[in-house]
Amino acid sequence: MASFTTVIPTSPQEVFTSLEKLFENRSHVSSVTVDEASRTVRVDLDWAANKMGGVPDFQIPVKAGVILEAREVVDQLRRRFETGTPVSRDLAERLFQCVDSRR
Repeated sequence: MASFTTVIPTSPQEVFTSLEKLFENRSHVSSVTVDEASRTVRVDLDWAANKMGGVPDFQIPVKAGVILEAREVVDQLRRRFETGTPVSRDLAERLFQCVDSRR
C-alpha cells in the first residue's frame, strides 16, 4: 500500500503548475483518485517517479461538502491525460476551490 505525502496548495496557480507537471509526466502517473473515506485526492506515481525521480505519492485534502465536485474534476483530469489534452486553468481553479487548507 502506498504512503501519501499531504500537500496543501496555496493558490490556483500552484495547482495549475503542479497539474501541468503531472500532464507532462503522465506516463509516470499510476492513478489519480478521490478517496471519500479520507476526503483526499490521491496521486499515485509509478516506481520510476518515486524511487528514481524522488517524487513521493501525494494527496490533497478536500472539503467535506465538495467531494462530488472533486470527483468530477478528477474525472475530467483523467480524461485529459488519456487524450493528451493539456490541463486548463479553469480545471485547476475548480480543484483549488475543493482544497481543505485547514487540514
